[in-house]
Amino acid sequence: MPGYLTVIGGGLAGIEAAFQAVRLGVPVRLYEMRPDISTSLHKSDLLGELVGSNSFGVERPDRVSGLLIAELRQLGSVVLQAADATRLKVGGVLCVDRRAFAEYLTARVEQTSGIELCRKPAEAIQPADTTVVATGPLTSSPLARSLFSLTEHEYRFFYAATEPLFEHDSVELSATWTQKRFGDDQPEYRNCWLDASDFERFGGLLTEIGNAMPEGIDSDQIAREYTPIETIALRDGVDSLIRGTMNPAGLNRPGMDELPFAVCQLCPDDATGTLFRPVNMRTGLIPERQQKLFREISALRRVEFARFGQLHRAVFVDAPSLLLPTLQLRSRPEVFLAGSIAGLTGYAAAAASGCFAGIGAALRATGQQPLSPPPDTLSGAMCHALVQPSERASMPVQVTFGMLAPTGGDQSVSKEARRARQLQQSMSAIEDYMDSAKSHLPEL
Repeated sequence: MPGYLTVIGGGLAGIEAAFQAVRLGVPVRLYEMRPDISTSLHKSDLLGELVGSNSFGVERPDRVSGLLIAELRQLGSVVLQAADATRLKVGGVLCVDRRAFAEYLTARVEQTSGIELCRKPAEAIQPADTTVVATGPLTSSPLARSLFSLTEHEYRFFYAATEPLFEHDSVELSATWTQKRFGDDQPEYRNCWLDASDFERFGGLLTEIGNAMPEGIDSDQIAREYTPIETIALRDGVDSLIRGTMNPAGLNRPGMDELPFAVCQLCPDDATGTLFRPVNMRTGLIPERQQKLFREISALRRVEFARFGQLHRAVFVDAPSLLLPTLQLRSRPEVFLAGSIAGLTGYAAAAASGCFAGIGAALRATGQQPLSPPPDTLSGAMCHALVQPSERASMPVQVTFGMLAPTGGDQSVSKEARRARQLQQSMSAIEDYMDSAKSHLPEL
């Protein structure tokens, strides 16, 4: 029987690593510092708590998020099992009930034989222990120092903003309408109407109260996919919002001839209908200014906040200098990194890296060589791209189709056909990868 594998961090990547290792017969000690030590973003002591959006993205496999989701299902992802069990009806986007999702994962961990949940901080990485570090963007200072002592590399950081949450009953639903933007596979959100004068007031106020970055923060330090709306307005102009976050294209309110000049879209955040999330309207404004800004929108003029948006600092390592494609530290191969601490963004990417790190660590704990993630899958290509030198090395990696090598064949076929071929290739490659991992453990 192999010794325990240590997993540090009870977020998506850590949970995946633990479950993949246990599936291969390797017992796990999973460390989670909450409730002893919490963070500015966590609101509970549940494992797998989502501190940002409640969305995993569009499920269509011809989209980056959709292919990652399909690959996670093929990997047997417990995170995707949780997402499917707690999903909300929001059209073609995989959105979950935030609390039910975390409750599901917490229960699965607590009920799984082979996982010992240790509710205390792991302040150092122990020498010679096979360890997966998946501590997320808010890694504690002692563990960050321990990681630095192992690598002798300063960690990097970026800033990211979150969306606020609104109390459902405080939204004037009569001033909104529900609609899919362009078709059946699009998300179905509740839309708040803004005409030109509404947007002018909203934009003017945003410019007035969000006209400077917080002290000590440069806009270049903010990850593009987590940029607050006040920074977008400051950097690109207020009108850029109606080409992006507040774009009204494809939306028209039934019974009205006039089209909206801009919209604020609301996504449900739970199954009971008590919370809304303003889609992609991230902000780091102080609470009083958030209230003043969003209440400029007519449907939100009496809105109450269940959670305010925040701008927070996230740490990660210099993956090209420190990591192998297997997600092992080059200098300390018994240590694996997964999730945002490795320099990845997004829930699906974190979960996928956790799967590969957990499988690799389980193999190493049993005396085998970790397998390199399959490069002809998007999740595997992500791990290989993560460790390649890049001009954007100062920022975390955002997964794109450009990470994949061409699938070959007739390039004159449609993009849809190429994406379908990629999906088939990914499913086959993951099946081969999992079979290979199991074959290295013939006694199990």
